[in-house]
Amino acid sequence: MSDTHFDVIVLGAGPGGYLAAERLGHAGKKVALVEEQYLGGTCLNVGCIPTKTLLNGAKNYLHAKEASQFGVDASGVAVNWTQMQAWKDQVVKGLVAGVAATERKAGVTVINGRGHLDAPGRVTVEGTTYTSDHVIIATGSEPAMPPLPGTQDNPALVDSTGILSLPEVPSRLAIIGGGVIGVEFASLYSTLGSQVTVIEMA
Repeated sequence: MSDTHFDVIVLGAGPGGYLAAERLGHAGKKVALVEEQYLGGTCLNVGCIPTKTLLNGAKNYLHAKEASQFGVDASGVAVNWTQMQAWKDQVVKGLVAGVAATERKAGVTVINGRGHLDAPGRVTVEGTTYTSDHVIIATGSEPAMPPLPGTQDNPALVDSTGILSLPEVPSRLAIIGGGVIGVEFASLYSTLGSQVTVIEMA
């Protein structure tokens, strides 16, 4: 069989894509997993996992601050934002490495680059064309910026990816959107000392 022909090509290495590739690999199929940016997808790299890691740090900080009511003296408690960010990055790096190892064990070929579906069973990545009997599209989504005045080229504005890596905890923060993602960030930053306002349509 050709090095560029596969039983299945999976476009997108998020939770849907990398699990599909792994299971097909274990079933004996020759599989290529194509990913433009993050092995593990948004959730693992700039979504659920880093957010929950930072929230866990904030929770530990709050517990330590309030420990005296339970008879535990934890005076001088402070947030080390740089260390909290380093721990988040370490957790993400370890989990991404785990996904890569799982794919290798399943015999999956990981191809880094943006895949283009040129025709049925024909995918081009960085100038190389691959063919397959089947293609799975698991490309996920990305944040959408609302068409609000003042949002274009505004250095004070970040999306859900950028807010995970702010250089410091802001003293004030406005969050547009009161869904689960907005509320999680509101909880995180308010616990760490930010004055947070959530803006949501009625």
